[in-house]
Amino acid sequence: MQPDPRTPLLRLIRCVVVHKLILLALLVPTAAHAQLVAEQITAPRYEALRVGGPDAVAGVGDWAMGNGTLCAAISDPSHESSLSNQGGVLVDLGHCGRSDDQWTTLQPLVNLSQSGVVTVSTVRTEQSDADARVITVGNRDGIEVETTYTLGLAETRALGITTRITRREPGERFFAYGTAVLHPSGALRAFTSNRRHPEHSVGFEHPGGNPASVTSMIGALVAADLVVWVGSGSIGPPISYGLDLISAMRHDASGRQRPAPGLSVTGESFTLTGAFPRPFWLGSDIAPGLFELAQTLLMDLGVGDSLVLERRLWVGERADVASITDQLWADEPLLEGRVGKREAVVHVSSPGGNPISAVRTNESGAFRLRLPSGRYALRARGFDGLETRHEVDHRDPGQTVRLPLGPAARVHLPQGHPMRLVFVGENGTPDPRFGADQLGLAIDGDPIPTSLETNGISLAGSRGDPTEIAMRPGQYRVFAVRGPEHGLTTTRIELRAGEDSNLILPAPSQLFDTPGWISADLHVHSGWSFDSALPQPQQLRAFAAAAGEILVATEHDRTVDPRPAIEALGLSDRLHGVTGVEITAVFRGGDTPASSGHANAFPMREQPTAYRGGAPSAEGRRWRDVWADLRESGTPILQLNHPRSTNDPEDDESYLNHLGVGTGYDPSQPLDAAGNRALSARGAHGLRDLDFDAMELLNGDNHPGYRRTRADWFSFLLQGEKRTGTANSDSHELGVPVAFPRNYIRLADGPIDDKALAEAIRRGALWGTTGPLLDVHLGTADLGELHPGSDAELSVRIDAAPWIPVNEARVYVNGVLAESRPLEGPAELSFPLHFPADAFVTVEVEGEPSGAYAEVLPGFIPFAFTNPIYVDADRDGRWTSPGLP
Repeated sequence: MQPDPRTPLLRLIRCVVVHKLILLALLVPTAAHAQLVAEQITAPRYEALRVGGPDAVAGVGDWAMGNGTLCAAISDPSHESSLSNQGGVLVDLGHCGRSDDQWTTLQPLVNLSQSGVVTVSTVRTEQSDADARVITVGNRDGIEVETTYTLGLAETRALGITTRITRREPGERFFAYGTAVLHPSGALRAFTSNRRHPEHSVGFEHPGGNPASVTSMIGALVAADLVVWVGSGSIGPPISYGLDLISAMRHDASGRQRPAPGLSVTGESFTLTGAFPRPFWLGSDIAPGLFELAQTLLMDLGVGDSLVLERRLWVGERADVASITDQLWADEPLLEGRVGKREAVVHVSSPGGNPISAVRTNESGAFRLRLPSGRYALRARGFDGLETRHEVDHRDPGQTVRLPLGPAARVHLPQGHPMRLVFVGENGTPDPRFGADQLGLAIDGDPIPTSLETNGISLAGSRGDPTEIAMRPGQYRVFAVRGPEHGLTTTRIELRAGEDSNLILPAPSQLFDTPGWISADLHVHSGWSFDSALPQPQQLRAFAAAAGEILVATEHDRTVDPRPAIEALGLSDRLHGVTGVEITAVFRGGDTPASSGHANAFPMREQPTAYRGGAPSAEGRRWRDVWADLRESGTPILQLNHPRSTNDPEDDESYLNHLGVGTGYDPSQPLDAAGNRALSARGAHGLRDLDFDAMELLNGDNHPGYRRTRADWFSFLLQGEKRTGTANSDSHELGVPVAFPRNYIRLADGPIDDKALAEAIRRGALWGTTGPLLDVHLGTADLGELHPGSDAELSVRIDAAPWIPVNEARVYVNGVLAESRPLEGPAELSFPLHFPADAFVTVEVEGEPSGAYAEVLPGFIPFAFTNPIYVDADRDGRWTSPGLP
């Protein structure tokens, strides 16, 4: 890293607007407000028909529809959805011209299982004077699924969805139908309600279910006729969606019709709603338990029988539940109130505690929503964590309810210097949760934080930084940190209700330079990804605060160029952006019955008119085929991400646990062993799944994952497969610090060239760290280079800021621990080494997380590792791999 110039720091984070709003205007043809359209997008019509907003992904070739109020897009069957290897599903939905789309996908599933994806084969459009329709047809195991999406002029604020599931021929038993809405990491906040039987509503507090397990899904079923997904108001215009189950009916071939029980399951990453194919023989259709669910083992559709679901997908203009329920209860009386001069969320429940709705106040603290007449319990939650409760008899439409929240304390923040401020509550004061939406989303009792939720504030040191924050009164310790090259400062403050305080805290000073090494995070997300609602500018602000220098934008299945946003925010002189993509394959089928995992490709080129910006196609495909596609247009770095994130062989993200085919990699066995052969088998193009350039050894604070992946890395190196090990944040949210961990890459001073960056990564001129700084040479050989000779001195210089503990240095030769030395802080070490044959050497440094380090980076361990230096012991001019022991 180059010395911090300490100039006026223009580093404001790259535009949130570019992040979620830049996605073109969402409209249909230009003329009448109420003009209807349903057609396939062609290049000349692309700008007019593209849906805009943070999650808009449709491009040329997809299918668009609109009624002047709402605009929607259905992906073409040639395009992947997030669960399947085929498209033909609803991927975009928002208000025309408002650029507010936060929809992800509405994926049909048979039998409540991720493996039951319905493959859509055809898409057609119909249009009349009253409405516009897109009709999709798909099949699975003798079941035909026809879905009609309708936008009309009679009701302009809802998308009609009619699904007819018909048994066309014998096949696998059919016992449930559902559609999956993805909202990974709680990007959309799900609220489940039963308006007909409110005693069964669960609101934002859901039992959980795993879509990979039918048993888990059944155990998490709840009775619901409405699911509301509250969008984020931080990434563009606020929005919410409400899926209203109007009816579910079984139609027998004989002409008999019967109501079918509905179902809903919500997990952290998805909501699945749908119905069973017939009423239960015994028990309750309203609230099925294990007794009723056991009857699904006998359910099916006979040839000619159908299950028909009538639903409406409402769209609201506020980020709260009431923006949907107000439309459903349009004729009910208004309940109005105030919480004081501040913003808050008011939760509405029955006196017995059954959730009914939730409304967000305006900036002055006023709220209003429509409710049927009756008695309600209200709970107001301020964004500083304070709350108050009140019961109201809602029979007088003229009354105004008052729920006074106590005054917050206000803190004025330091300005003009980049830093991350971390607030820790003391003496009984809880840690603050800046960015919490106060909706209370939880799965199985575990809170699901928003993408903005954190106890820290990131300052880029330029205009646009927050100048003040509201906090709960109490006592706090405040830390100011930057990157590993910087020190740390701290102070204590006591805040009183209704009072202002100035936070006086010096910016951390730079203690170390790293000439010739540039810091980089090769795996960074923002709200462009479907599993994040973090505005791109805020992620950039955090990156600048952490003194990062190279940011690779790797949004899920979406190619995004970060440079325009960086330039718009005045950060180009200190932050280099690289266009990339995280290829995210979770579909289990095709050539990958166990899915393909995740991988980054960079540098890439964004294609604005293409589906998902031209992201590679991966669902149901082997990595070797994806690599072949990518290398037709260049030589990007291909990085296998978090390949051993967990030990679970069913974990989609942990590719080396299953290799896409169901059998994991065994590092103790050769690559051509039966269980490992899938990794090294070549396709017709000559490439292997193994032909990636880098593998992410350390992902965020997952140190157990590092140790598991290191065994695979050493196994590859021992067999002559050189792969660069990297360390990245994989940050999707402010609560996961960006640029920790980070890589230091050997690059010449001066302007950064993406090609030179890729080559430095490819040759292994890189070390990763969560704090300690390294300078390692074997003789004169640097990381990734070849040392000639059988004897050499390994020199290891370890620097660390006083707040970063270092306690041990370890040297590995051929993946085996050769020597370990205790440390009492920074040190310069020398290790004389002898090599009987060609070898490779790596170094690790570790510390015990304690003190300030544990406070500002909870969950992390002070740690650093190097890529190998290779040894040509016999001086024949080449490196011969040692082979497995």
